[in-house]
Amino acid sequence: MIIGDINNFAVEFSFAENYPKEMGFGKIWVRGKFIGTSEDLIYLNGYLLRTLYEFKKPILNNGIAELNKNQLFERLKKSEDWVHRVSSTTFIDDFVIFSYQRENRTYLLWKLEQDSFFNDLKSYSKEVQQESVETKVVEEVIKKVEAEFKNAGIIV
Repeated sequence: MIIGDINNFAVEFSFAENYPKEMGFGKIWVRGKFIGTSEDLIYLNGYLLRTLYEFKKPILNNGIAELNKNQLFERLKKSEDWVHRVSSTTFIDDFVIFSYQRENRTYLLWKLEQDSFFNDLKSYSKEVQQESVETKVVEEVIKKVEAEFKNAGIIV
């Protein structure tokens, strides 16, 4: 199932057969690029949903936000406060992800940093990726995912 628009912001997930109902597979799509893998069995309500919640990070200082994506990524990675790091779950183990808000948009900055045995990540770019979407779109997709998970009985 895909909720949202892959070319803007979307969540793709499926429930796993022969496993508890809260388990499945998922990806997060940001402007045509995905984060995650559809080959790794995860807790949808814990890992996928929690990662989405972590996208709501604080505003980034204007001076830092003006850096190019590679400089910004390295600056945030070296930062000791990690306030912009998305790191809550094993769903995104292969990635280093940062998020921040600016002018009613959610910015995501990420990089695949580990070689992966998952087929959909084998040819994934090792370059820093940066995209932004309207924050209200992210919030709308999260609400729809929550509704689907409630209908499936995996969250209350």
